[in-house]
Amino acid sequence: MTRREHLATLRRGLILLGLAIALLLPGRAFTADSDEGARWYKGNIHAHSLWSDGRAFPETVVDWYKSRGFDFFALSDHNILQEGERWVPVEPKRRRGVPDRETYESYKAQFGSDWIDEKTSGSTTLVRLKTLEEYRGRYEEPGKFLLIPAIEINGPKPAGTDYRVHVNAVNVAGVIPGPGDGKDQESPGAWQANEMGRSIAAHAAEHNIPVHGHLNHPLWSYLTAEDVSRITTLNRMEINNDDSGSSETLPRTEALWDTVLAHRIAHDMPLMLVTAVDDAHNHVGDLPFSAGHGWIMVRAHELTVEAIIGALDAGDFYATRGPLFSTIDYGRDRMSLKIEPQEGVTFRTEFIGQRPGGEPGEVFATVDGLNPSYSVTGNEIYLRAKVTSSKVRKTPEGKPAYHEMAWTQPYEPLKAKAN
Repeated sequence: MTRREHLATLRRGLILLGLAIALLLPGRAFTADSDEGARWYKGNIHAHSLWSDGRAFPETVVDWYKSRGFDFFALSDHNILQEGERWVPVEPKRRRGVPDRETYESYKAQFGSDWIDEKTSGSTTLVRLKTLEEYRGRYEEPGKFLLIPAIEINGPKPAGTDYRVHVNAVNVAGVIPGPGDGKDQESPGAWQANEMGRSIAAHAAEHNIPVHGHLNHPLWSYLTAEDVSRITTLNRMEINNDDSGSSETLPRTEALWDTVLAHRIAHDMPLMLVTAVDDAHNHVGDLPFSAGHGWIMVRAHELTVEAIIGALDAGDFYATRGPLFSTIDYGRDRMSLKIEPQEGVTFRTEFIGQRPGGEPGEVFATVDGLNPSYSVTGNEIYLRAKVTSSKVRKTPEGKPAYHEMAWTQPYEPLKAKAN
């Protein structure tokens, strides 16, 4: 082994060791506004384009988020990065991964013919998809808007099962291969997720970069609470997604989360934190219902990859599909929030957790208003808050879909620092 190979191996080992130590540490508490100079940054880290099964050109997708006030965005296409040469045909009917003529003409009108590369093959028009490095120069602005390379890693469906496990890796230097099917494992779904978590850690070590990984849409993936409880290499999962965030599925996703939290605390594992994303595949035409319906608010000192991924690793973020917080105080004696007001909108906060001998997901208290607070009694195993807004998100047809909500991360009050 050469000296360079030895150093690379050593660096990889140290990063993996750091990950292992982080996974064994108890959940830590923090006060979100305790660091001077830090602020909240709005971002989405799971969406798709024509590079995989999206319906819009990547620049259209990026423009959608930047023009709507997002501070950072990660385009996470399936098993592929936006690099190299890729041509897509323009077809009569719009479908995932293929633009139709209307989508293409809209693209040309938005960006101009000089920006677009096209060619013909017989009677078919082919368009070259722009790479991240090409459109990055058009959109990134230091301190104002950040693009982070990402990928959605897909696991194969084991024969005889319904599993379809996906994991997002954010801030990658290349494609991270998916695992085998794990069909001979006791829980193939959990085995696949664990393998993806290990691959993400190895990728971070190999390239000496911070990488955020989280489990995607557990219900869509047919993962049970028992499956997710077996996952040890990831401690982030999506609470809100185009599928798992619907009115029908959200209660089951939350129940799964609470069950997993109870299991992880009982086995001295780190808490499972949650992200919110939109997982949008359509950013074309009329305002798509799925785009922008979930995101994360990350507290950091600056808008850089290192600061954003560092805050995600530290748990300094919350998940939302509407309500915003100026302060989250995770205290030993009290948990409190400051909710940003919205004209004509009211808010109800539920403080949720588990007591010794009780079921996970118990609602300890319900508080209305912009400054909800809960006094810790001393027997809360874990504690989290969910804020429900009176504002209802509607479908493109104008029908009520769901109330806007936000979720804090859970914490263990007895392990929190005294205020």
